[in-house]
Amino acid sequence: MKNGFFYENELSPEELKQLRALVEQKKSLGRHYNFSYDRNGILNIEEKEGDALRIAEEITSWNSFI
Repeated sequence: MKNGFFYENELSPEELKQLRALVEQKKSLGRHYNFSYDRNGILNIEEKEGDALRIAEEITSWNSFI
């Protein structure tokens, strides 16, 4: 990290893997729907409810703001 910024090409393979996992986790939290596959490979889509939906709305709002 230099001057508060980091550069992906300077991350170790382990740090890069962790960064990508965190980015994917943020994407998942920011979605308004849960996606899953059943045993037959059929995609199930369910709208989030409660706290999960509020978190998704806050992340979406923040991403729009920035």
